[in-house]
Amino acid sequence: MTSRTVTFAGYAVILALIGLWTVVTARHPRWMTLPNAITALTRRRAVRIIVVLGWAWLGWHLFARGSGAFK
Repeated sequence: MTSRTVTFAGYAVILALIGLWTVVTARHPRWMTLPNAITALTRRRAVRIIVVLGWAWLGWHLFARGSGAFK
């Protein structure tokens, strides 16, 4: 199994979980939807800064640097 296959499988799992969350919250309106959960998490400035720094770190390590497989 190549790293590319693992990456695609990981994205598929993430998309499936988001879809499952959407279906479950549509059937149970009392439960928190994904946009409401993100809003609740990023309500504080410190958490927003941590999210941005984590996103930048992830982007740098996964996308900007690359895996080296295509060099």
